[in-house]
Amino acid sequence: MRQRTNTYRAYYQVPYTDREAAKNMGARWDHANKLWYAPTLAVSDDMEKRWRPVYVPDPRDAAYAARQAARRYWRTSAYL
Repeated sequence: MRQRTNTYRAYYQVPYTDREAAKNMGARWDHANKLWYAPTLAVSDDMEKRWRPVYVPDPRDAAYAARQAARRYWRTSAYL
């Protein structure tokens, strides 16, 4: 199984009518987020000239924040 070494992803709001142009620039489709992303910085520079970037939070960060909030809740609630 091939491992991914590149973790760079810049997401862009690309209209459906421009999908072929995005593919030709080197963009890839992310099925989970339903957005196009630039896998490298060079592709990102090209895409930024044409489409608006979109912030997509990292799910690992959200999970960590949720765990921390649960820990704080259980420490302060005295187990109700």
